[in-house]
Formats: sequence, structure tokens, C-alpha cells
Amino acid sequence: MKNQWSTHAFVPLWDAESSTLFGSSFRQSHALQLGRVGDKVSFEKKWSIPATGIGFANAVIVDGVVIGSTGGSSSPLVTGIELKTGKILWRERGFGVCNYLAIGDRVICLDDKGSLAIAHPSSSSFNVIQKEQVLNAPKAWTVPTLVGNQLFLRDQKEIVNYELK
Repeated sequence: MKNQWSTHAFVPLWDAESSTLFGSSFRQSHALQLGRVGDKVSFEKKWSIPATGIGFANAVIVDGVVIGSTGGSSSPLVTGIELKTGKILWRERGFGVCNYLAIGDRVICLDDKGSLAIAHPSSSSFNVIQKEQVLNAPKAWTVPTLVGNQLFLRDQKEIVNYELK
């Protein structure tokens, strides 16, 4: 998986149910089918999508849909990609580059400008339940953290805590 910057800041996602490894590198996304032959790991490329990569943010898998920010920092889109086929299912505008946290069938996303959203994604839409500005520093690049029902968010200047109900 080569790219123009020779960097791979994206942490790959593993889907145990389908034995699929999802990886991305700024301008392209890939899925590999992993298997075992004796004591060795085998892999086969399932699909590759040029021009649809996730750069330095994370992504999550919910019900077979990879959810991540594509389009780079100049025109980011929350994008749903079918893990099985690589088909783009939907794209959602109105967010900066996001980091995601999946909780069951819900997703919490925090964009780089400090906007927090809770969504119920599906194969047809992102379905935002609630969205509001919660942080004010110019960069919020940390993945939301949930401990019990306490949600912790951070930007360059502060850490905040919200109780989820």
C-alpha cells in the first residue's frame, strides 16, 4: 500500500467475522482477506478504492460498514464503505476530519474543529441524532474516550467530560 508521502498514519481495522483487514493511506483504501495455511498467514486483496482514503484519523466498523473521514482536510466527508465489497454507500457533508468511537450500533464522532455528533449509521445513511460544538481550540485530533458512561474529549487546550444518558 504505497502512497505519495510514504506514510501510513491510519491504524488498520480488523473484522474477525469476515477475516478482513481494512487499511487506508490518505488517497486509497484497501481490504485484505486473511487466512491461515499451516503456520503461515495468507492474504488476498478483496478490493481497493483509489481516491477514497482516510489519512491520519481513525475509522470504525458498524454492521459491516466502515465509517471514516475521506476527502482530506480541505473537503472532508464522513463516508460509509461496505466492508464486503468496497462500495461507497453514502457520504455526509457538514463535518471536519473526524475521529470515531463505535458503541454498539451508534457512533460518536468528534471532528477536528471540536464538533461532537452521535449518529446511528446504516447501509443507507449516517443518521445524525445530535450534533453540537463542544470544544474551541483550533485542533481536536484525539479519539473520544468512553469510561462507563463518562465521555472524555480533548483538544489542544482542554479536556472535557460529559455524562452520557
